[in-house]
Amino acid sequence: MEAKKRRQVSFNTDDEIYTAYKKLMVLEGRTPTGDLNRYIRQRVEKARQEGLLQ
Repeated sequence: MEAKKRRQVSFNTDDEIYTAYKKLMVLEGRTPTGDLNRYIRQRVEKARQEGLLQ
């Protein structure tokens, strides 16, 4: 099985908001990394459906 190429990203965000976000992820049984990966994938798929991306 071929390994997928991955890109590491980092960003700055408001500490109070991120702390609340992490608590939400714990309550939902998710991880911030998984949540952001899902969001990015959904945005790209929607843009492809709308013809904005190939």
